Amino acid sequence: DGLLAEAALPAVVSGQLRRDACTMSEVVASLCPSATQLDVKVEIFGENSCSRWHQDYYAGRAIITYTGGVGTEYLDDSNVDFHELEHCGNNDCIIRDKRQVRRVMPGDMLFMKGRRFPGAGAGALVHKSPEKRYHPDGRVVRRLLLKIDVPAPGARQPVAGIQWERGGPP
Repeated sequence: DGLLAEAALPAVVSGQLRRDACTMSEVVASLCPSATQLDVKVEIFGENSCSRWHQDYYAGRAIITYTGGVGTEYLDDSNVDFHELEHCGNNDCIIRDKRQVRRVMPGDMLFMKGRRFPGAGAGALVHKSPEKRYHPDGRVVRRLLLKIDVPAPGARQPVAGIQWERGGPP
């Protein structure tokens, strides 16, 4: 509730975020029963999106995109050149077939295993933010996201946070 009060979003948006954060936290806790904490984040992305294919250094992350037209993009491991992922820096070198890029839509919850997910063979999901989109007047289309992170075992991270792009909330 404190996180949502700080965000100062309209009541209907705050209510949806709160309901989704509670539901997602229950799901994530059941997927990661050894987790001792979950980190809740509300973020706005526009110009500052993460457009490089990568894997997170968390144990896991659940994410919902609310605005922006498209959610997180991800790849099946068979469509990834892992040597290029680790060494290239060029997105075109990492993907074997661009037609096989998958996307979640706004409102969909995606759970991504990270590099620190416990257990053998628990491959981290290769993913990125969608390409930036622009309004007809040239302003970037911002994406509102809710993230529930499972920190790596033993990692100390903030419990809740808000990240606004410069210029404030949408």
